[in-house]
Amino acid sequence: MRHMGKKMCERKETEVLFSLMRAALRQEFEAPLAWADGCDAEKLDAMIRRQSLVTMVYPVIARQRGAEWDSLRKSLKDCFARETHRGITQEYEIGCLLEDLEKDGIDCLPMKGWIMRNYYPDPLMRSMTDLDVLVKDMDSRKMQEWMEAHGYHPNHIEQEVHDTYIKPPYMYIELHRRLMEKGLLERQRTTWREKRLASLWQKMYLLEGKSHLYRFSDEDFLVHHLLHFYKHFTGPGVGIRPLADLYLFLQKNQQTLDQEYLKNQLEELHIAAFSEQMKRLALVCFEGQELDENAWLILDYLIHTGIYGDYATLAVSHLFWDREKTAAQSRRHFFLSQCFWPLSMMKGRYPRLHDAPWLLPVYWLLRIGRIVFREHYKLSGFCRAVRNATQEQCDNMRKVYSAAGIEMR
Repeated sequence: MRHMGKKMCERKETEVLFSLMRAALRQEFEAPLAWADGCDAEKLDAMIRRQSLVTMVYPVIARQRGAEWDSLRKSLKDCFARETHRGITQEYEIGCLLEDLEKDGIDCLPMKGWIMRNYYPDPLMRSMTDLDVLVKDMDSRKMQEWMEAHGYHPNHIEQEVHDTYIKPPYMYIELHRRLMEKGLLERQRTTWREKRLASLWQKMYLLEGKSHLYRFSDEDFLVHHLLHFYKHFTGPGVGIRPLADLYLFLQKNQQTLDQEYLKNQLEELHIAAFSEQMKRLALVCFEGQELDENAWLILDYLIHTGIYGDYATLAVSHLFWDREKTAAQSRRHFFLSQCFWPLSMMKGRYPRLHDAPWLLPVYWLLRIGRIVFREHYKLSGFCRAVRNATQEQCDNMRKVYSAAGIEMR
């Protein structure tokens, strides 16, 4: 996490970016946009890419006139073409995959970006990295055979929350067995996950005309979106796109949501205050209202971490939430957690453990050797970030969390 006390977010670039996003979301292509004095085209270009907003804002940029806009349009043109091709390919592949899940009688529920993109004026405006699907009674070995028969290659199998599959050039599928990591829910002091899973598979939630494809209720979809937003906000960072998601969802559904149910769910998860702050911030940003310093503090944080977050923010977050640990203890804990995976996860990486689980200690030693001698780069970024983290950064994170309504214990 960059130290925002010394290096504030590029506010001129942020202002122009939000003007582009507002025009895109409202489909206001004709009105010319002003280029803010002091806005740097290269910084704005990098910001748009880092936030994964090329397909959203490029159609607006393409209609602007002026030297600065010309420069930005030229630099993003090829990226827009690639991302549009990715989106079209994903639409086709995901449609086929969901049809086959329905045909083969596999009860499942598509989640996150695949659903959220339908709230955009054009689904291709909302780029996706992966497809998330919750599978009822998830059997990893059975689903691996099924996915391989459909041309997908296993990436990480039998992880705590989901199994992942890839299919070049663009497809990355996460088959979920759970809605959220156990560790996060323990930190939130709730058993919400188990209760939610038990209530999802009701006939009233089947998609129209389907027998095995389910949907969230609007309320549960919003709760899951906010919890996922919170998870990344308090981890490696998450970027500003979830604010656009939230704004569009509420624009369509605000008047019909069961507010009492939402209130109870968010309070059980201890994210009610965070949710209200994010709703308020989304409204301010996309209605063009003036941003106060708390709003800027949160936006500085979201802009700098980017849509995928970074090791530096994750390291400071680890130190913040594990205040009883020193930096050395945090590094050691992270290393051990990467080496000593539980048996369920190790089976996915080392299939022989399915039939010989007593060999787990041997495979732990093999994994340690692989990490130390072949994959040390996976740990070095995090460990270096923890070593470089300062008390000042933790104090700044406390200010950001406070402004965002995050309950700190």
